[in-house]
Amino acid sequence: MEIDEALESIVNASAETPELLLRSWLDKLYFETPRQGLSSSHLKALINFICESDLLSISTKFYIVENCLIPNDYVNFEVIEEVVRHLGTANALSAYRLQVPSNLQVALCKWLVHIFFLVLPTNKSLPYDSVWIHLWQYNFLQKWLTYIVVWSTKSVRDVRPWKIGLLERIACKSAYTDSQACATLILKRYASLLGPSKSIPSVISRINCNARRLRTLQELKLDSMFVAKLRKVLTNNLNFTDEMINELMSSHLNQLNFQSQPHVISRYNSRVPKGKVSILQMRSLDQLAWNWNILVASKDVEQITNNYISWFSLFQLAKNDPVWKILEDWMLIQLRKCFKNHTRDFRVVKKIVRLCQIHPVFTDKIFDEFLTYDYLRGDPILFLYIYRNLTPLLVPNPSYFKDLHKDVLQLLTLCHLDKGTKIDKNTTPQICNSLLLSVLNWFEEDIQELIPLGLEFLHDFRILLTANLNYTIENRSITAALILTLKILPNSKNKEDFHLKKIVFPFNLMNKLITYDDPLLLDACCEYLVIVKEFLTNKEGSNKYVQGQNLHIMDLTNYLWRNKILGSKKFLDVPNEFVKSVLDNLFLPNVKDRTKFPFSITGVPALSFVFGAKLSELENDHSNIHYSGLVNEEGFKKFTREIGNTTVQWIPDIQNADDLKIAVLKYISNGGPFQHIPLFLFTFLKSLSHYIND
Repeated sequence: MEIDEALESIVNASAETPELLLRSWLDKLYFETPRQGLSSSHLKALINFICESDLLSISTKFYIVENCLIPNDYVNFEVIEEVVRHLGTANALSAYRLQVPSNLQVALCKWLVHIFFLVLPTNKSLPYDSVWIHLWQYNFLQKWLTYIVVWSTKSVRDVRPWKIGLLERIACKSAYTDSQACATLILKRYASLLGPSKSIPSVISRINCNARRLRTLQELKLDSMFVAKLRKVLTNNLNFTDEMINELMSSHLNQLNFQSQPHVISRYNSRVPKGKVSILQMRSLDQLAWNWNILVASKDVEQITNNYISWFSLFQLAKNDPVWKILEDWMLIQLRKCFKNHTRDFRVVKKIVRLCQIHPVFTDKIFDEFLTYDYLRGDPILFLYIYRNLTPLLVPNPSYFKDLHKDVLQLLTLCHLDKGTKIDKNTTPQICNSLLLSVLNWFEEDIQELIPLGLEFLHDFRILLTANLNYTIENRSITAALILTLKILPNSKNKEDFHLKKIVFPFNLMNKLITYDDPLLLDACCEYLVIVKEFLTNKEGSNKYVQGQNLHIMDLTNYLWRNKILGSKKFLDVPNEFVKSVLDNLFLPNVKDRTKFPFSITGVPALSFVFGAKLSELENDHSNIHYSGLVNEEGFKKFTREIGNTTVQWIPDIQNADDLKIAVLKYISNGGPFQHIPLFLFTFLKSLSHYIND
């Protein structure tokens, strides 16, 4: 039996219907609705049945309201009318009407609050704000209908003097449970639409609501179990996504907090020309698509930013549309408030970021005003959040970025000099990192007019970041930014010396990076030395950049493989006498050749752990035996003696320690975060060059 048949059978049941048969239909309803949900017509029929039929117990009716009234799409207003028809009590004009138990009415109003963001507005809904106010006078319905009244109040036309008077009169009656808070919340909604006015604030002042009660009412907590069921059903509908549901729900919940509502924007007229459709009437992406050519965008910032569908109307606007200026003013005002009042309203900031994504010109405006040291020092967390999210949106304009280059260097200089506690030491790499990603985009897109400026950024950031680098584990954010500076190189291999000065990493700084204990940074150094070779092709051997490159290649190959560090006068510009004296003072009781063991891929700080980890992975592919000794000839011979008397196979074709190192290098070269280290060795060592194509 399908859900349609079960529901039709339930609503057509009578006193003659066998109880077991009715129970089987209800079981089908209980099982299917959390999976499929109900259409508006089904919801209307079921609500009518539970309100007017006496076949079901009150507990069963409660269960249906709380667990089965799950919409599977937007809700037609006829469903709301069906609920309203059964609210309230009998009076002189309707003495013989069937009265629904008050607790069931409350349950239905609570349900309405949970699904109200799905209700489709129609012409019928316009006069209903008055109906809601009249029903709001019932004490037992007041809490939940307060939210409905707030959400149903859309414009200045919905605010009437008689409503304000009624709210004040009810709020002053002591017989009501929480009428003061409920009335105040509605009046605040009215005030947010009217803008500056003395009449409503004076009424609110006379009511004198308890602030804690009002805050509790504003902080509406929806039933998480019902919302989870509703979300599961709606996401099965192609009209909905998780993000869209979140936006629709949050836009309604945000309307309950009026502190941050900009009063100035309520002056815009929402009239729609004949033959056009307001974006506010759109409730699905399908509906939006079918009406795209006749849509009229809203000029109300609140309506745009609090409505998921309204965002799409911005893509229709011309570049000179006055709405952009309205939105720009709103964004700048909101950001000034955030910094001035030290309030990190990320809900507002995320909306600003989204507006910049739609209209990137806004980003330049925000950077012009807020990219200063004063704003950074005022709230580093908020500043960096805005900076990180907006930097990728900057329009690639050479003249603008030239000025931005100066501003950023000034900002970073002040960060470097500031010894206060507010600005974190990771601020500098975060600022560099975001701009480096933009530079990477310029190079990948080969934007010729921006390549010289990108190289300027690259050169300055390399110097600045290396100056801040020290050998402590806390500085991984600096190494992450430095890795970017090594990986970012222009696609066009321009060999002019004035470009090479910016492309080639400063010699002394590269020396420092090579000996750092970060394997990812060492991998980036290896990748850089392989790639930058292409920029130096056909250069004379006397060229200073070629000489510097050759020195780095020789030192790094000695450091990672050849173990000939003491065979030359200097290693990374450090005299060999100093290196030898350090090695002589090392305590290595189990090592015969102390001049070689601390080096190679098994001994240098950046790779000793990586080598062991990769060796273990390689062994797992071939055997259950694991090498656990020192990786030198003595350790290898000892290991082979230990496994020589067993029949268990180990890694094949390994005859000595060098074979083992090569096998691990080949394994690392297959992919992963360290693959450029073997690529470097296979490229620049003749003895290993035949492995580059394996």
